[in-house]
Amino acid sequence: MQQILLNVNFCDEIRHCEVRKDGRKVAIAAGYSLAGIRLVPQELAGVCLLYIAGNVREVKLQDIEHADIIEGGCAFVVVQPDISFGKMAVGGSLRRKLERLFTRCGRKGIDVSGVENLICEAAGVIEADELLWSQEKKTAHRVAELADLVYGSNGRMSLPELSDAAGCTVRHVHRIFSENIGKGPKKFSKIVRIRKTTERIFEDPYESITNYMEEMAYSDQAHFQREFKWYTGYTPGNFIRLNRSVKSSM
Repeated sequence: MQQILLNVNFCDEIRHCEVRKDGRKVAIAAGYSLAGIRLVPQELAGVCLLYIAGNVREVKLQDIEHADIIEGGCAFVVVQPDISFGKMAVGGSLRRKLERLFTRCGRKGIDVSGVENLICEAAGVIEADELLWSQEKKTAHRVAELADLVYGSNGRMSLPELSDAAGCTVRHVHRIFSENIGKGPKKFSKIVRIRKTTERIFEDPYESITNYMEEMAYSDQAHFQREFKWYTGYTPGNFIRLNRSVKSSM
């Protein structure tokens, strides 16, 4: 889940963990912010629960279309199953268990120690949910292989190339992505490509924008600028400056 972070400058505290069983995993993040958080598109499905002013708000990760700032103090817990579960894995009963846990923790106050308690308890709820883990691997083996191809190409593989790799039509590739992941292969690839770009900037924020563009095979700077801001909420220049500032303060 450590993709383009839920936010890159607002969080006061955030923790990550994974629950693994039978070769499958569910990623969990929990944290709080006094100023607000930035939700960004995710390539995989899941749920983000926000605790704001005593109320729990649910956001489905697959429904996030562009970077969106949730202003004001809040706490959050994010649950993101791997691709083998399919887009509807986090069902109503599991969400209700997490909501009850979240509400109880929120009433006690979520600070640094509260985040540790929240993520440990959330992991326990996930691990003990028999309905979640008893689900068949709903995602077709083929779409998992195609997703791996997208990851391996850093999101640069075109839809026709994916279609050729699958040995089927473009329309069929689009259908199996949408049915199993919750978004089409083109959008999936765009998110992966932007995420890989931000990871490069996190690693080394002292290169030029052109270098990052060339590495990720963006040929048009205006297109790169628009796409980067749409998915992260930052222009590439602002994002680079932010990360340079973080690096220099460490």
